Amino acid sequence: MRSSNSGRVLAITALGAALLAGTLAALAAVTPIDFTGHWTGSASGPGQSPITLVVDLTSSGRTFTGTLVSTQDGQITSCTLNGKQKGRSKIKATLTPCRTVLQGKFDPTTDTITGHFVRHGRHRTQTGTFTIARGASPSGAFID
Repeated sequence: MRSSNSGRVLAITALGAALLAGTLAALAAVTPIDFTGHWTGSASGPGQSPITLVVDLTSSGRTFTGTLVSTQDGQITSCTLNGKQKGRSKIKATLTPCRTVLQGKFDPTTDTITGHFVRHGRHRTQTGTFTIARGASPSGAFID
């Protein structure tokens, strides 16, 4: 003989499974953003001089890779970028060997990514904000 509690447990379990399946389906339905292209912008942090950013990205589904070149006080640094789209418009990327993490949000109306960065140095951590916008190739560049 079954008690009424076991029926409730089965109903709650079925409801939970249906909600989980719906949540997973909704997450899978998020359209990947195509980040492929040439991006330019800047970054800044407290007590730092402005940093000029040039980023070239290639997308594949919800992941993207590329190169970020930064210029600060005449010093040029190049880093490999590996990132992932999180949810509908958020991104997270790591820069190697620069030991930097970028987190931001893509705005489709302005075609920009705005966010913050954290750079882990040997004896200190630097933080700041950045903005990059998809743009044309720099002047003088040849396009095939």
